[in-house]
Amino acid sequence: MFSRTPIRFFTLLLGVALLIATGLFFFYHKEKERTSQIFHTQEHALTGIFQRLLELKGAVLENFVYEYTYWDEMVNAIRNNNRKFLDKNIPEALGTYQADGAWVYNRKGELVYRALAEGKDSLAGFCLVDKAQEMLADSQRFCHFWAKTPLGLVEVRGATVHPSDDPEHKTEPQGVLFAVRLWNEGYVNNLAQMVNGTAQIVPPGGDGERTNQTQGLIVIRYPLEGVDKKTVAELKLRYICGVIVQFRRGAMQQLGWLIAVALATFLTVGIGLVFWVTRPLKYITDALNSKDSSGLVKLNKSRSEFGEISRILTRYFVQETELRREKERAQMYLDVAGVIIVALDREGKVTLINRKGRQVLGYQEEAVLGKEWFENFLPEAVRDKTRAVFKRLMAGEVEPVAEYENPVLTRDGIERLIHWHNVVIKDEAGKIVGTLSSGEDITARRKAEEELKEKAEELRRSNQELERFAYVASHDLQEPLRMVSSYVGLLARRYKGKLDSDADEFINFAVDGATRMQRLINDLLTYSRVGTRGKEPVPTDSNEVLKRALTNLKVAIEEKNAEIECQPLPVVLADERQLEQLFQNLVGNALKFTRGKPRVEVRAERVDGMWRFAVKDNGIGIDPKFSEKVFEIFQRLHTREEYPGTGIGLAVCKKIVERHGGKIWFESEVGKGTTFFFTLPPAEIAANKPETSVRAQGDVPKEKEGE
Repeated sequence: MFSRTPIRFFTLLLGVALLIATGLFFFYHKEKERTSQIFHTQEHALTGIFQRLLELKGAVLENFVYEYTYWDEMVNAIRNNNRKFLDKNIPEALGTYQADGAWVYNRKGELVYRALAEGKDSLAGFCLVDKAQEMLADSQRFCHFWAKTPLGLVEVRGATVHPSDDPEHKTEPQGVLFAVRLWNEGYVNNLAQMVNGTAQIVPPGGDGERTNQTQGLIVIRYPLEGVDKKTVAELKLRYICGVIVQFRRGAMQQLGWLIAVALATFLTVGIGLVFWVTRPLKYITDALNSKDSSGLVKLNKSRSEFGEISRILTRYFVQETELRREKERAQMYLDVAGVIIVALDREGKVTLINRKGRQVLGYQEEAVLGKEWFENFLPEAVRDKTRAVFKRLMAGEVEPVAEYENPVLTRDGIERLIHWHNVVIKDEAGKIVGTLSSGEDITARRKAEEELKEKAEELRRSNQELERFAYVASHDLQEPLRMVSSYVGLLARRYKGKLDSDADEFINFAVDGATRMQRLINDLLTYSRVGTRGKEPVPTDSNEVLKRALTNLKVAIEEKNAEIECQPLPVVLADERQLEQLFQNLVGNALKFTRGKPRVEVRAERVDGMWRFAVKDNGIGIDPKFSEKVFEIFQRLHTREEYPGTGIGLAVCKKIVERHGGKIWFESEVGKGTTFFFTLPPAEIAANKPETSVRAQGDVPKEKEGE
């Protein structure tokens, strides 16, 4: 039988290695599925962001042709071939609207004026007369297409020219204005760099390159239509997703672990079992001491929540980046500081606007004065309602509102929330002739409030994830530890006395370590369940709860011949089971840490609207410098040989009290006993309490509820 011992020992180690390999294989596939989900999420987000970016860039060129084509001066310039007016306005607009060229045609389709940006002289031969004649003949008011030129691909936006009183371009067109933007390599790369990618213009049908998840490559194609609605080219965006590289690196690490496990299993016989027990325990101990759970990933036994945390951080980064870009764009038009002053006449037309108002709206003074305020500078959602109230105010049917909040629409289409102060303007006869309003831009403040709410929600979710992780980590470690304990026990029973004395000693160490680890995990599970398994606090008689706690401690009380003095206790708002745990831990500690005959006193008094409980003993006392340490998880002031335990009891007490909205502390002097104080809400609070759960951080994970 002794000759078979190495074979049996090798078989045992091989079984452990097989279990580990199976766990690694399962973890690899789970991580692969999560990586695929992250990849598709990033692909969808990138598509939306880049599409929005193209729309914003195109809107600038569209605003150029729209705002310069319902203008009486433009009509007169075309009719009279007034190049002086055109030279004054069109070249300046090229820089303002980021255009590379502009063409103006009259009603006959003849070229009246052409302006080119600096360095774009090669576009002079670009002809749009056919499109101009087509728009004039077919009453086509707007056009948008791409075309090829000697300098490369250009984006063209055009609109027919109409008088100022025809912003909707319904009258007979007086000419056509085309604005052109060159899509050269620099412009395309600038677009791609905004999303940390690369881009290029490719022929229709592309170059065959497609999205490749294995390589982490995302390819997005946007067709660019010509004047005949046929695709003349495609914009190809390439983006490398770093999560695939990270996954491959992790896979190689897992493969390395598999090889290391196999070699260690076959090459180590004498110390193999000790190695495979102490190494996982070291990972767990290091993680608990450093409060860093990253090391537990190597065990491949816990259900990691890092994927979800990564997605949360990714979404936050995207939101933060988008907010920064929005602020940068807003700085070009708006001065967020200062007060807006706006005066309207009886028809709602602007008669006065100060510099701050023009800065907020993004218009020059001549572009605002005389314009109907509600139609041009208010969002469509509030336009009709605000105009109706204004008309009733002018008719004297309603009294003016001293102050209110209302959004305005800036030139670039952004809504700004303004806090207005209003007064009516009356003539000498007392007739209302208009309004005078001062406003403060409170958009940033509201946005900050929303961000604060988001931060609070993120903090709540983060605490919830940490709570669940503590529960899952302690719970899922039970099964592998039970297996290790079983095999170690099997070795102890079969081979104790059959090997040398060192082997027996090693086996005893392993059995003791596994037993202590089992107690640690059970205590950690108890600690995590305070937040996940707690019930809704209800009015609870603390006298009855204390009686049950003392009954649970009956054996310890009788062994110590302890004296327990309990004064009448109040009815409080509490979770009955957790309150029982709280009393049991505090009284149990009083019994444990007393060398002579224990004397314990429990009392309560009303202080500042809360019930303050006190558990006083005559034990060994605690140095006040440890007032924080004693409530930390797994923190002990004495060795296990002096006083047994895992150092989690007071941490559980603190968590229970804080879950109920109270505080816990102690007063002590070494050698003269200790008094623990904690506060709980009175039962009458339940009558005014809203119907929301006070559970600290979420529920038990669904897959664990039945265990």
